[in-house]
Amino acid sequence: MNGKEVTSAAQTVQGDVTVAPGINEITIRVTPETSAEPVYYKLKLKVPNAANACLEALSLGGNVSLKENFDADTLKYTASATESAVTINATAEEANATVEVIWKDKVIQTGTGSASAELGLTEGDNTVKVKVTSADKSTEKTYKVTVHASGDTWLSDLDWTSQTSGDSGNPTRKDKSCGNNTLTLWDGSKEETFDKGIGSHADSTIIYDLTGKGYTSFSSYYGVDRETKINPSQASITFKVYVDGNLKFTSDVMGTNTAKGFTGDIDLTGATELKLVMDKGANNWSDHGDWANAKLTKPFTAPQPVVVTVQVNDPAMGSAATDKGEYQKYDTATVTATAKEGYHFVNWTNAEGTEVSDANPHVFDVTEDVILKANFAANPVVKKQYTVTATASAEAMGTVSMDHEDGIYEDGEKATVTAKAKEGHHFVGWKLKDAEDILSTDAKYTFKVEKDVDLIVVFEKDAEPEQVITAEEIMRRIIADKSFATSIKKDTKKLTLPEVPENAQIEICSVNPEGIIALNGEVTTPQEDTEVIVTVKVTGTDGSVATTEFKVMVEGNGETEKPAPEKPNPEKPDNGNVNQSGAKDNNANSSTPNGGAGQNTVKAIKTGDTANFALYGIVMVAAGAVIATLVYRRKRS
Repeated sequence: MNGKEVTSAAQTVQGDVTVAPGINEITIRVTPETSAEPVYYKLKLKVPNAANACLEALSLGGNVSLKENFDADTLKYTASATESAVTINATAEEANATVEVIWKDKVIQTGTGSASAELGLTEGDNTVKVKVTSADKSTEKTYKVTVHASGDTWLSDLDWTSQTSGDSGNPTRKDKSCGNNTLTLWDGSKEETFDKGIGSHADSTIIYDLTGKGYTSFSSYYGVDRETKINPSQASITFKVYVDGNLKFTSDVMGTNTAKGFTGDIDLTGATELKLVMDKGANNWSDHGDWANAKLTKPFTAPQPVVVTVQVNDPAMGSAATDKGEYQKYDTATVTATAKEGYHFVNWTNAEGTEVSDANPHVFDVTEDVILKANFAANPVVKKQYTVTATASAEAMGTVSMDHEDGIYEDGEKATVTAKAKEGHHFVGWKLKDAEDILSTDAKYTFKVEKDVDLIVVFEKDAEPEQVITAEEIMRRIIADKSFATSIKKDTKKLTLPEVPENAQIEICSVNPEGIIALNGEVTTPQEDTEVIVTVKVTGTDGSVATTEFKVMVEGNGETEKPAPEKPNPEKPDNGNVNQSGAKDNNANSSTPNGGAGQNTVKAIKTGDTANFALYGIVMVAAGAVIATLVYRRKRS
């Protein structure tokens, strides 16, 4: 079991063996009762092992010859190939292991348990790798095969159709002499060794089938192997080459000390069979012959290139190009589309019209000839865009909204802005920023956008309800507030009247004496301090009228002249001063100081009342009587 004997018996063997995960080799040896050699039977028992990452088999097809025998524990191999097209097949010991074929440093095929891939070898050395990952991902192994591809093929790398050797103890061997030593010939002065060739014993015939192989020539060194030098006089061999049964080359008789010969290039064009012959001389003693560096030659055919063809849906829209055009299988190709002005790239489609990619450039691995079409389309017509802004003149008065929240409109598009006044306010209209003219009085305003627009929506506060205030009430407020001036300093130009509510009026309707305070309020400074009775009329918001008198002391400029004394009048004890003092008394007694009951009695009448005219008439009659009395008295005196 795996090289160790576990049981034996004379006739029948039955026993238990312990197998380990992986491949187990069981050898059964049967020894006959006679003196005949034992017979061996080998069994391979595979026990699942999730951590196993070994290959069970590796081959590259009939055109490739592995120099080393495959072994699961051997990771590096060399091989030779005469054809470009080869197929690698790799099988893992574990059915669930992952097998990857790596070519030109990239994974080209992946399989579970096994993987297969077609390769295109180029002339020279080619490297292919097989990576095995165990089922549980814990173990990895990478097998590397270096394949030398050439039109030259060592004959020893091929299998012969048949062979004969003149001595069964010295059989025909590959890359060894028939005595199983390194191939060694005499070059006339020294020994020369060869790694490649065929050793045999005369009489010897070796036949190769060349059918369909395409070889064009054969060449080889030949001679007696130096392993016979202990009996240098015994060997005598004639080397012959036949092509399709026709003798193409015959050598001289060669001995142990004869310098090696060379066949030259023997034409094999169209040949189907190559036969190599060693004829003995008088006897076959020490006739150990070598075909050294024997090789077949043919032109190496590079792998057929893979062609990537690019097309465009319309040359007027754009163009397409590849980075190389021709590729080897599994090369990386890059195709690029270039759109003309006014157009843009859309995608790549294959010959069937199926989308392959919308990337530009498009990078992919080439596995076969492919046709790719670059599709272009016209750019959409993009209209110029403008910005519309709309704000309220006062946010506390109302709000504004637009049908486009972002305020972006295309040229010629219609925009709609809407204004909504808050409670206590009302919409007035729309105007442009920094302008006075109203554009529209529609709260929902629609217009065509042809430029950037900055709108202001104008709101106003609703008017306060008009208050009805009577003239009498206004006059009472003036008196109560003492807002009417009771004195005027000299050089004062105008008497300022108290303010009254909106839509009410206040005015001076008369003054006494005249000439100091005008009805429009202008003041003329008197020579001495003078008290002026100012009659004020107030008109209420309801149309009612009220009048009252105010006493105003106007400061004089201090330039008073004393009057000349008059002669005494015997009939008038007051010496004629009655009128003067009377007038003064009348003025003094006509009213009490401002704010007093006598002066500030408010007289309220409605507009159009005739009471004023009656009062005026009474006053005029009284004045006339006083004047008449004074005149009469003066005449008597």
